Amino acid sequence: MELLSSRQKELLERLLVERDYLSLQQIKDMYQLSPRTIRQDLLDIEEWLLEVGSDINMERSRKFGARLLVNDEQEQLILKALHKSRDFMTQAERWKDMQRRLLLEPSVLVNELYECYQISQNTLKNDINRMKQQLADYELEIRRENRKISLKGSERHKRMLFMDLLKDLVPEETALPLFVTAQASPVLSNDRLLSLCSLGEVATLINQIESAEGDKFADESKYELFLACVAQICRVKKRGRIQLSIDHDLRLLAQRPYWHLHEPFARLLGVKCRSDPFFHELAYLSMYVLGARRLSSSKGTVPIYESTARTIVTKFEQMNQTKIERREEVIAGLAIHLKSALYRLKYATMIENPHHDQLEIEYDAYLKQVQAILLSSPELGLAELNKHEIGFIAIHLCTGLMKNTLVRVKRVAIVCSSGVGTSMMLERSVRQLFPQVSIIGQYSVQEAHLIKEEEADLLITTVPFTARMAVPWIKVTPIMRREEVQYLEERLGVPAAVNRTDLDVMDTVKAVVELVKNHVPMQKEKPLYQDLYRFFAGYSKESGSITALTAKSCIHLQAPYSNWRDCIDTLTKSLVANGVVERSYGDEIMKAVDTGSHPFIVSPGVAFPHLRSKAVNRCGFAWMTLKEPILFGGSGEQVWWIVLLAPVDQQQHSKAVELMLEVLHSPELLKQLKTESSSERIWDWMRTFEEGKRHV
Repeated sequence: MELLSSRQKELLERLLVERDYLSLQQIKDMYQLSPRTIRQDLLDIEEWLLEVGSDINMERSRKFGARLLVNDEQEQLILKALHKSRDFMTQAERWKDMQRRLLLEPSVLVNELYECYQISQNTLKNDINRMKQQLADYELEIRRENRKISLKGSERHKRMLFMDLLKDLVPEETALPLFVTAQASPVLSNDRLLSLCSLGEVATLINQIESAEGDKFADESKYELFLACVAQICRVKKRGRIQLSIDHDLRLLAQRPYWHLHEPFARLLGVKCRSDPFFHELAYLSMYVLGARRLSSSKGTVPIYESTARTIVTKFEQMNQTKIERREEVIAGLAIHLKSALYRLKYATMIENPHHDQLEIEYDAYLKQVQAILLSSPELGLAELNKHEIGFIAIHLCTGLMKNTLVRVKRVAIVCSSGVGTSMMLERSVRQLFPQVSIIGQYSVQEAHLIKEEEADLLITTVPFTARMAVPWIKVTPIMRREEVQYLEERLGVPAAVNRTDLDVMDTVKAVVELVKNHVPMQKEKPLYQDLYRFFAGYSKESGSITALTAKSCIHLQAPYSNWRDCIDTLTKSLVANGVVERSYGDEIMKAVDTGSHPFIVSPGVAFPHLRSKAVNRCGFAWMTLKEPILFGGSGEQVWWIVLLAPVDQQQHSKAVELMLEVLHSPELLKQLKTESSSERIWDWMRTFEEGKRHV
């Protein structure tokens, strides 16, 4: 393979970082090169890329300059070929490693970083500038002086950064078995960030705190406690001391039930028991213990928290004009959760909700309702809760929005590390999708190790197990994804009662119409299609404007493409230009087609790709007709019309589906659309359609 010069390597790395055009002027300013030399460098890089992988492309433009068109996998391929080193680090890995060094040492020599990472002065400067932006979120800054760099900011914020770095080293599924065995992998102990701490002893300490509390922590909270304690111990041993204003609540671990833990905790910290530093560190750990989410409470619910939970539940019911199921159980669980949430708010120890992105897609309306309740009720003291905490409350409330069925088959245990609310949400999802199963209960990861095969047929868990289990298990998310539902169908041996998609509804409509035609004369076929679609989609009224969901720039007629990916790319760009989706939506659609999770073919010659996605900003669609039919994905079917939909909810985009049905079941319209080249005429027809006139 042709070798690149150090300048060309640096330019290639810059192109990878930017993922956008670098103009010739920018390159000239960086390296003081002539236009001719720049063009030659780009040619050399392009030839080198072809040797690395034939599908890796550099796009060059006289107007804009050069950019790389690569995905994350291709980026890793390029970087590994570029450095040819076993110890090679990506830029993101390099940043994390530098942050680890800065947390463990007062300062780090710049020359040491050049040598360690084999990078240039310019690359290190770029690394530091980018890291400054990241560290600003932690209210920390990097200072460079006397050829050294150091990390400046409060000790508490440094520990927050430490905890986040630990999450990569010791993920939840690796940490939770420690609470059962107290034995860590030898590989973990060899890492620079963990070399000052015994992970097994930390897990034992947290188990002892839990026993003294008399309450069961959610597995996820035990993990947060574990991270906080490891970061604390390592920082204290590196002279990172903390000073707190110790109020009554923060004296929790200094009280009688915990006295037997003081000596082992002081030994872990490497400080004298009963010293001032020890009591400040005890108070620091108390913050995280108070904020830990409980699965249950031996002390029962405190009236003030129960009253707050009841108020939230009542207002939620009023908003939705319904009475939630298992009301008192939901109130009790929410009350236990709120006690910890208020402590997290008080001491700013907020935690992330690992299911928030999925909640936003599936339960966005309920998240907004909870936020409105909290903002309109300042007396509850919860108005400042962030989106992650709001998500936890919504999970509790949404568990009561379904009725239980009585049909049972296999025995299933629910295992969740995220607390009672998420456990109930997972149970709700299982009950809704598989009403035939018998759910024997909700368990923590630790309890799940004790379940025997005569007690359950399957564990449905949000956390993978690393130890051998007596009962088979499957990892899922609390709100089932399509592929997870399909896998559960196989494991349980029963079909799922899956929520109907647009494609399912359209198939049903076509089947019903064909069945009716076999028995009675059909006089108004097209209106029947529209009415049946609305009926099976779950509503009866016509939806709003079709033209509000698209734009003339989103209509592409007689396109010359021969590759379906180019079609999706063009349609995505037009939706991005109109603020409907983010660019990643097109990548998600292509991935769905590639993996065969759905062919998206709704009728011969017609593809209707659409997905629920966080990349969708608002409801909208774009469409394209092709000069010549092309193969769509791996379906083996040819298409000439592609409609790319960005759905938010079915009600909003139903008009677009009705328009498609109008065309699909009108030979005249189909014939006209195949040859139409004027987007103006199509736009006029769409306006006629939305006004309710069923003709062109």
